Amino acid sequence: MEAEQLIERVATLYQHAFTNSTEARLFLGKKGITNTELYTRHQIGCSNGTLKDTLPSRGNLMKNLRELGVLREDGTEYFQNCLTFPVSDVDGRIINVLGLSMESGKTLFLPNRQPSAWNIAIVRNCREEVGSDLEIGVDGADGF
Repeated sequence: MEAEQLIERVATLYQHAFTNSTEARLFLGKKGITNTELYTRHQIGCSNGTLKDTLPSRGNLMKNLRELGVLREDGTEYFQNCLTFPVSDVDGRIINVLGLSMESGKTLFLPNRQPSAWNIAIVRNCREEVGSDLEIGVDGADGF
């Protein structure tokens, strides 16, 4: 499986976890983000530590996820306790994941992928004001 396909599958699993996470929705609510259309439009996900439990015990999937940086060597998730946002290229392909720690506020990208602007297609085509103090720092995103 190609890296981008694997990233897309992980992002989809994180989206599903978000829909079941009261904690993640409360976190966004405290930041003033309560519009569920935004959750869907930006494909917001949540890493809650259950990814490993959904994986088959056979095959190379665990190894591939470690190589990609989604899983650490000990099997824990790199984005544990983070909101996740799939990062798309200009053609809409998911090429990375941005994580926002709900504990520290730290911004993370997959360690083995090039950091990129979050959802570049939206950044370029519309400037949406969500009325929140939530900030996501993205290196190299100046000038959009």
